Amino acid sequence: MRKKELEELEKINEDRKLNSEIKDIILKKVINNFLISFNIMLLYIALIIASRILSKETTILIYKISSGVLLVFTLFVFELAYKKNNDELAVHGIEMMFFAIITLLTPFIFIEKARITSLIVGCYFTGYYILKNIVVFYKEKNKYLIDKSDIPQIIKKESQDELAQEEKLKRQKEPPKRKRGRPRKDG
Repeated sequence: MRKKELEELEKINEDRKLNSEIKDIILKKVINNFLISFNIMLLYIALIIASRILSKETTILIYKISSGVLLVFTLFVFELAYKKNNDELAVHGIEMMFFAIITLLTPFIFIEKARITSLIVGCYFTGYYILKNIVVFYKEKNKYLIDKSDIPQIIKKESQDELAQEEKLKRQKEPPKRKRGRPRKDG
């Protein structure tokens, strides 16, 4: 009896493990978000270095150019999302648009503290993508486990059994229906 319980527990544990296909999907999403985060950090590091080396006017021009390039890239991502009808790309497009607007406004928010502002914005977006990776991982894992679970089927079966039981009780409580018409004569 104990051995049977252990086998059942092992089967449950195996069912809860992610298969390689699901792991690949989750890993792809996490790597994509990591690469976006890494590129954002590289851009802001380059902007900070440019603000230290170049004059204020040149630095503002570089911020405007990089923001314009990001906005063009955002339009490309939106167009691609529309053509492929891909919600995930649309979300990336919204994130990039927000990032491009922040990049455009960064030198004007705190003109004296543009370097610190750039650093804060870069760290913010990196933190955002790290949190997004964590959420994506757990969301996809839970979605897989829910799809794999047989609990909804059990609940559905139990509710159908309960409905059948109620219907049976209802029929038992009703008086039997009488047949109408004249009784038949046998014989």
